[in-house]
Amino acid sequence: MKKWMMAVCAALMGASLSYGSGLGVFVSQWDPDEDGLDSTTGGGAKLAFGDTFGLELRGSYFDDDALTLIPADVGLFVAIPLGESPLTIYAQGGATWYFLDSDAGDVDDEAGWYAGGGLEFTLADNIALFAEAQYRKLEYTALGDDTDDLEENDVDIKALTYSGGLLFRF
Repeated sequence: MKKWMMAVCAALMGASLSYGSGLGVFVSQWDPDEDGLDSTTGGGAKLAFGDTFGLELRGSYFDDDALTLIPADVGLFVAIPLGESPLTIYAQGGATWYFLDSDAGDVDDEAGWYAGGGLEFTLADNIALFAEAQYRKLEYTALGDDTDDLEENDVDIKALTYSGGLLFRF
């Protein structure tokens, strides 16, 4: 009986999360304000749970000559349909865990945050195009490769990312 109750609860939770849910794939431009880091193009995917208000999980990949970033985001969004039109605007924000790698020295993974918004254009019942912009904040400490000179370099990155892609609703 306990297993049946767990199965029913899991099915109900899955059904409630899937209402208005979607999977998106996108191309993204990373534009940091930090000296020594260049703008770079990457890609990613996002999974949204909810219709007008919900949870968003996303992952991206950016590879600058000096730094490789893999932001993993967990955030919330609010979507506002624009009347009977196929357009919807949305705001988003949340926490990010940055997986970092650098050829210039040892870099630890760090936490950060993001906030932004976007526009979604529905093409069909289950398919939409989207474009969004996000402001991202990341602070990390880099150590030099020379073990005799363990000078720490605090890096504070503020960056804009611009993304566009395709969203499949289910």
